Amino acid sequence: MKEYAMKQIQSQYKNKLYHLHQAYLKEKGRPKYVSPEDWNWLIKNKWSGSKFQVKLSYYFERNFLIGLYL
Repeated sequence: MKEYAMKQIQSQYKNKLYHLHQAYLKEKGRPKYVSPEDWNWLIKNKWSGSKFQVKLSYYFERNFLIGLYL
């Protein structure tokens, strides 16, 4: 049961982070429920780092190549 709960929490976290990142990419600005300090931290530590950029480019390339074969 604990394992299921942790997977559910992880899924919800990833989902929320995805939606926040989409708001950032579409320049919608910071959601009201996110503090300015937290928003700046996300931008600096999650979305601007080189590790994230490498992962992002990998997923774009992968999805592009998959799209070619559909």
